[in-house]
Amino acid sequence: MDQSDSTLIESIDSHSEPKLETEYTSEIFKLEVKNLPSNFGFGVFKKFLASLNLNFVKIKFPTGGSFAFVTFKDEKSREEAFKVLNETKYKGKQLQAVYSKAAPDPISNKRKSDTLHGQQNLKQAKAENLTLEEKVQNSTTPLWNINYQKQLDQKTNCIKQLLRKCTFKMDKVNEGIFFWLQKQKDQHEGMCCKLLETVASVSELTFK
Repeated sequence: MDQSDSTLIESIDSHSEPKLETEYTSEIFKLEVKNLPSNFGFGVFKKFLASLNLNFVKIKFPTGGSFAFVTFKDEKSREEAFKVLNETKYKGKQLQAVYSKAAPDPISNKRKSDTLHGQQNLKQAKAENLTLEEKVQNSTTPLWNINYQKQLDQKTNCIKQLLRKCTFKMDKVNEGIFFWLQKQKDQHEGMCCKLLETVASVSELTFK
């Protein structure tokens, strides 16, 4: 791959009209294509994707990697590409396509930061009006004022998020389990294994 190709991004969508925030952005529907040959340049890869009749929009090659990021205009196009690429070999190498997160949007990040700042100010204002007993409860048992079933649901969701994060890291450090991991994710809501139901305590009021 030429050095000039190492960080090249090409857009197939040539419309120059400004897009509204609710319209398509190229980072939403993205795949990471791994296990590419070392001599797989940008132009060759673009022609290769076109030969597979994939409706892609942008391609990006990170510097020095044997993988590429490909974005699509909609979820249907990405799903079709996901299936095709995972069943395709190039120069004897089995390609691997995985779902990739969208790159952070600077404007969106600023809005989130402003919202978070406002929430923190509101939270601080509420905290100043709490009684001493309420402050102790918040610091020792943060979920004390939430319905018990909702506590269980919240804890279960936290565990699911942790397992999904672990699953994502497993794929990054051990490519040999790619197909097994995809099967596990399909069966277990994006997690590498089955999560058993949270067992409720027999008592909701006393120490558990």
